[in-house]
Amino acid sequence: GRAIWYEEWADTELAQAVGGGIFRPIMFPMMAKKDPDLETAKKTFNEKIPRLFDYLEGELAGEQGADGFLVGASLSIADISVACTISQMEFVAGPPDKARWPGVAACFETMTARPSFQPTLSICKKIVKQQFDLSA
Repeated sequence: GRAIWYEEWADTELAQAVGGGIFRPIMFPMMAKKDPDLETAKKTFNEKIPRLFDYLEGELAGEQGADGFLVGASLSIADISVACTISQMEFVAGPPDKARWPGVAACFETMTARPSFQPTLSICKKIVKQQFDLSA
């Protein structure tokens, strides 16, 4: 049940902020050869992402995340869902800040280093070659 909770959370809360508030405002206009909406992306990055990543950090810092996974001692749909969503942010704004969210950053690095993630990520990184500093 907990794994399904994280999958749903990643698919709603996290995806709305990352996909709808950061990735789409940057990538969709660029694909149409227009200027990215950096104002929307910066606002989302600075106002919504901290609350979401603080939540994840707390989950990973507790007993729940003792093994580096969101649920139990092994990979689950929870880890996959969260990592896939965070990947969208990484493509345009970089990975989670290691200093601020060390657990989230470590979990994300572990997931994206998996052989099952690498082929897709490398293709996406060839398509999305530009990263923006949204922290300002």
